[in-house]
Amino acid sequence: GSRPLGAVLSLPGWHVLDSEDFEDLVRRIHRRLEALATLVLEALTGRVDPPRPWHRHPLLPMREIGPRIADLPFGTEVKEGLRVLAGDLRALAPGTARWLAQATPRRRMDLMTLNQPCYALNLHAAGSQSDPLADEVHLIIQPKLFSGIGGAGLLTLGGIPSVRILRGQGSFSNAQWEHRADFQREFTCFNQGQLLGAEGTAGAIRPSRVRRFGGPSRGWVT
Repeated sequence: GSRPLGAVLSLPGWHVLDSEDFEDLVRRIHRRLEALATLVLEALTGRVDPPRPWHRHPLLPMREIGPRIADLPFGTEVKEGLRVLAGDLRALAPGTARWLAQATPRRRMDLMTLNQPCYALNLHAAGSQSDPLADEVHLIIQPKLFSGIGGAGLLTLGGIPSVRILRGQGSFSNAQWEHRADFQREFTCFNQGQLLGAEGTAGAIRPSRVRRFGGPSRGWVT
């Protein structure tokens, strides 16, 4: 009950995070989740290719979805849960899809689903607050089924998350917006420099142009 929800993999220690083996593990996890998500997509739509932007594949009739779910290589409880979820899905008409393309991100997230695979990878350590790195480290895998987003991978050390969300604290001042934007831009520029300077990646990785902050009303602009 003290660990985050999801599949928990126990890692040998923090030293493995910068190893090639850990990178290979993350790649294998992604390929596995991608393959499973494709099976679910095919069971619901008869398609395995990703839908075009702002579109969603038409759903098969429920009389066809049921037998397809029964053939999936999952346990009984998982397949029953998929049947319940599939029963709540509705077809997305082209006109509705065009409307959602202009809607708020929150509205799109609720209605434009089946963008798979979506998942979050989190690191978690249950060490004490005085010595949060003393405990073994866990890799937490959290699939986001039928979601248009993945998730924030927030590091938790000694029960304290790396990000604290406060609500009802009033509105940001212009100065606070600028302070936050300066940090984000500096962080982005640092990562861009690291990527371009990494050995063997200069030709393969081309970071996009760093945008500037145009104020609270305009957001980030090119």
